[in-house]
Amino acid sequence: MLALALLLVRAARAWKPLAESGCPKVYVYDAPELWNFRVPLDELHTLGRDEIFGLPCDRGVPQERRSEQQAMGAILLWRLATSARCPRVADPADADLFLVPTYPAVPKGSVAAHWQRSCADAAAQRAAARPKYLDEANAHRHLFVVSKGHAVVTRGCDAWWRRPRGLLRRAMRFAVSDAYQRGRRPGHKYGPDDFDDDAAAESMHPKIDATEPTGDYPGLVSVPYSSCIHASTNDTGPPPWGDVPGRHASVLAAYVGTPHDGLEGANNGSYARARTRLARDCESAPDCRVHDPTASRLHAGFCGTAATHYPATFCFEPGGDSPYRKGFYDAMLAGCIPVVFGRYNARVAPWFVPPGAVVALSESRYVAGDFDAVAALRKIPADDVARMQRALADGAHRLQYAVDDVPGDAFETLLTGALDLARRKAP
Repeated sequence: MLALALLLVRAARAWKPLAESGCPKVYVYDAPELWNFRVPLDELHTLGRDEIFGLPCDRGVPQERRSEQQAMGAILLWRLATSARCPRVADPADADLFLVPTYPAVPKGSVAAHWQRSCADAAAQRAAARPKYLDEANAHRHLFVVSKGHAVVTRGCDAWWRRPRGLLRRAMRFAVSDAYQRGRRPGHKYGPDDFDDDAAAESMHPKIDATEPTGDYPGLVSVPYSSCIHASTNDTGPPPWGDVPGRHASVLAAYVGTPHDGLEGANNGSYARARTRLARDCESAPDCRVHDPTASRLHAGFCGTAATHYPATFCFEPGGDSPYRKGFYDAMLAGCIPVVFGRYNARVAPWFVPPGAVVALSESRYVAGDFDAVAALRKIPADDVARMQRALADGAHRLQYAVDDVPGDAFETLLTGALDLARRKAP
């Protein structure tokens, strides 16, 4: 029975970027129509770390900051503007990659309203869909970045995002989600609600390195959310994900989240359907803790991993308004083994998520009441737990967007992966 409910995810789904790719030279288009920072592109380097990564949390984890979950695009551009290892280039003739910055600053207020306004600007969409230096030789080396799930970008932006035409179909697209294009019903923006089968997931996933991609969102690659933890070359001592073997786990599991009952209707599919039962199971177990981020200062930038994730061996990461969540990355970077429901987060960001570091439970069977999630975790052998913790210690550095040139962080992994993918997509 347990074998059907529990799967230790031991291997990444897709190929990894080539280690020898090196850090590419990136040309960033200066497109004022698409720019929403308060300073121009050429002055982006004048902004300080706190303006990009958020203020330090000062709660026992030196690397923890009040980061916005949609800061990934801003971080990427700021690092290109300040990096000595991976700087942007001024001459497109020198570029390995071409980045079109589409509204990279963190939106204020509603994300949906932000994209509705942005995609309604016809002049801006023409600028995004017609990059000045796009041609037959480099179309596959162009990239777009959205710091949220791909489905939030509305149809007005189809010309460069969902349904591009001509050469722009060969470009790469990066978001925190994957595009499972078949099996969706109305209201299910990211894919089907019953998503426990890896073979079915593979059949729905488009080939990202195809030279002539088909379907919507061509060339879409999933990457990590901006987590609350950001390393620095000035850090001393082990990183938060690296000292797990020496850390005392006072509880088996933790769940940072809310029941999210309001999200279980038709408007958002069924991505939150495990939450109510999970909160109940965890609250009733002596070795599990529920932390409601809306009931404390945790909600302000989600500070507090020392109190929530550090004490636990496992961290539950169910879906919400989408299958994907920032907490999935917060957990791993705090050294807590993430427990996911269904295949969405078991397969997300394969360039970045350490193989063998995730526990996946069958969401359909769990919602049906076939097993208790906390009890399932108790049955995982100690050797398997130790192996997953070692996987985090060895590979979680790829999940965090560092504040400076920490080798092999998410910033570098994204760029080297994009360079390798561009080579594979070359006609």
